[in-house]
Amino acid sequence: MAFDEIDDFLGRNNDPKIKNLLDKWKVYYDKIVYVGGEIFNDILKKENLGKDDSLPLIMLFRNAVELIDSISILVNNSSSEPARILLRTLLETSFYCEYILEKDTQKRSMAFLICHYHQKLDFNYKLQHNTQQGKQFLSDLKTDKNIKNYQFVNQTLLEKAIKNLEELLSLDLYKEAETEYQRIDKQYKYRKPKWYEFYGGPTSIAKLAKHLKQVGLYHILYSSLSKSTHGNHIIDGFISPGKKEDRKSVV
Repeated sequence: MAFDEIDDFLGRNNDPKIKNLLDKWKVYYDKIVYVGGEIFNDILKKENLGKDDSLPLIMLFRNAVELIDSISILVNNSSSEPARILLRTLLETSFYCEYILEKDTQKRSMAFLICHYHQKLDFNYKLQHNTQQGKQFLSDLKTDKNIKNYQFVNQTLLEKAIKNLEELLSLDLYKEAETEYQRIDKQYKYRKPKWYEFYGGPTSIAKLAKHLKQVGLYHILYSSLSKSTHGNHIIDGFISPGKKEDRKSVV
């Protein structure tokens, strides 16, 4: 297959009309980010903040605003493919927010935190030299071509971090969520519990979207964006007929 030569395969030198359109859209993106920032600052002034169960929604909202800002920057610079990856993350973040706010907000927020803390704890266990997880991790790293002679030297600091997390998970504040985490964890051998499946919730993003009555958005947009996320969306839309017969153009 023969290809045309191209000087600007990333599309940075767009048609002026396209650039003008992108600039107009950027105005709307900037307004959304500005309003989001104002809302975020207003949220921080609320008297009931500071409690653990308020953290997930606050930080998910902040993440959503930052994702929109990042998408705006990428699109305005003709980097549409990376923007698709962030858009998928934004959709997932919106699902999370809607599910937490739907009902049982406090319980679902605590479930989110419990899973977050367990992820941190599990990773720290891998860094310990004397744990089964740590020994297995070191064994696996011996076959890694990028990391040689790995060793987490400061085991004392690591032990303190692990102790802090273990003590956190043992607090009465997290007792209900921790009990549910352990119940679900016993059911699965090859994966960890997902926070939204606590208390009989959906067990996957697809089921979460269905629960939220967002099936169309999930299949039409979220699923289609998975190719970009996993590096598979590399042909469709990027190859077109060339200027001459039997030639192709990469755009």
